[in-house]
Amino acid sequence: MIGIIILTIILGLLTKLVIPLGKNYIAASKTGLPIITSLIDPTSALWALTKNIITPYLTLLPGDVGQNAKLNILGWQFRAKHSVHERLGKIFVQVTPSNNIVNIADPDLVQQVFQRIDDFPKPRQIYHTCQTIAHHVLAYAGFGVRSAHGADVTKVQQGHQLAYNDALCTVLANMVLAIVMPSRMLASSLAPERWRKVGLGVEEFRKYMKEILEQERMSIIDRRFKSSSNSRSESLTSALIQASEEEKATSSRGSAKGLSDDEVYGNMFIFNFAGQDTTANTMAYAITLMAIHPEIQEWVREEVVAVFPRSNSQEYDQVFPRLKRVRALMYETLRLYPPIVYLPKLTTSRTTILSTTGADTQRRDIVIPPNTYVVINFMHLHSSPEMWGDDSLDFRPSRWIGRTDSSDNGPNLEFSSEEKLERSPPGAFIPWATGPRNCPGMKFAQVEFVSVIGSLLSDHRVEAALPPMLQDQMESKGLHEPEIADLSRKRLRSILEDSDVRVTTTMLRPGEVWLRWRKVTE
Repeated sequence: MIGIIILTIILGLLTKLVIPLGKNYIAASKTGLPIITSLIDPTSALWALTKNIITPYLTLLPGDVGQNAKLNILGWQFRAKHSVHERLGKIFVQVTPSNNIVNIADPDLVQQVFQRIDDFPKPRQIYHTCQTIAHHVLAYAGFGVRSAHGADVTKVQQGHQLAYNDALCTVLANMVLAIVMPSRMLASSLAPERWRKVGLGVEEFRKYMKEILEQERMSIIDRRFKSSSNSRSESLTSALIQASEEEKATSSRGSAKGLSDDEVYGNMFIFNFAGQDTTANTMAYAITLMAIHPEIQEWVREEVVAVFPRSNSQEYDQVFPRLKRVRALMYETLRLYPPIVYLPKLTTSRTTILSTTGADTQRRDIVIPPNTYVVINFMHLHSSPEMWGDDSLDFRPSRWIGRTDSSDNGPNLEFSSEEKLERSPPGAFIPWATGPRNCPGMKFAQVEFVSVIGSLLSDHRVEAALPPMLQDQMESKGLHEPEIADLSRKRLRSILEDSDVRVTTTMLRPGEVWLRWRKVTE
């Protein structure tokens, strides 16, 4: 009996792991690229649920086995920076039982992938204050009101158990679980408490989306009734619904379907996810970095004070183009802490790309088999010394600023209207991707970031602080203010460095971040 069980397990492993792995290895070997193998499928739902338990043991394995095991963890690119591709090459294949993954960190190859959208389509599988700011901005742009439902996104609305903000944050923070587990299992009374909270967040967010959709439809009808010449809304959701309804109305014999409610819901979620979590995290990192680097903060403030209007008039064309240092702050934050550290594509057919990667400079064809994941490593491109110099891992926003008179452009330069934003090395900075399908929210995010940071720095400074109890302990030990300030910045830096990828790049201990905002009176 025991022999039969063991034989069954062996046959199962052969069927599910070894044989598929062998087939994929043969396909990968034909590319001529460096290969690493893994018995784990990093894209599987099972791995998503068990990786935190298994990974610590895998990384203890000796040599390259333990090193390569880390590549099965979501967001390994952020932790590794440029080290993995320096060890394995700018393009290599990760062979798994379910598929092959081609990892790319070569700027030229990245440009080819981004430009050839038909050959490399997307795969079809589908900190608190800063998040609230982003929610309100997105609610106005996405839903056409000052905030979702025309009310405070942080308050529970009638007929709901959670506030809109809390429901969305719950879904975003637990997105893998929300996708993997059916809603009925999340809502089950037998499910763990965390699962039930996620289930409630999913259900509440769905209810909010349904209500917003109905409100937008009624608003469109109302605007058409009152004024046929001014029936369009600036809301993204209204634009979706109106375009869909017009498509249905103008189609011959009703052949065009327009968008279903589920498709509209999907787009509404993407508006929130893509614009909220990414921009909010970038603002959180930028503010924290300014507290750690007061000299950089003063450099940015110098421009803000000179440019940012102190009246209520804040016209885009008069303010945004002149706030170059604020944008440099954003770019440098995105360079080292990009919300998205990699981007997956999928070949649908046998695809050829040209490469100069290697010891020689001769271009050669690399043939990628169909149904192969092609993963672009943003983090390597953003941190490689080859493209950014020996200080590639240093936070230095001034690297983005140049001057027409070619004088020193370090952090201490005087503010000058002759400053200009420098372009990044070709293919080395792609937080919004590039090519025909670059992020449509790029300008939206830039304007939001510049507006918020400009408003904050126009009359405030941010400083690293200690929790009150720790502050009292340091004072009781006789430490003076400069020493406490230095300790606060070191503590804040350690929290910042304890970041990882949880869908997007995020600080793992945001609740331990203590900041002090001081009103500037001069």
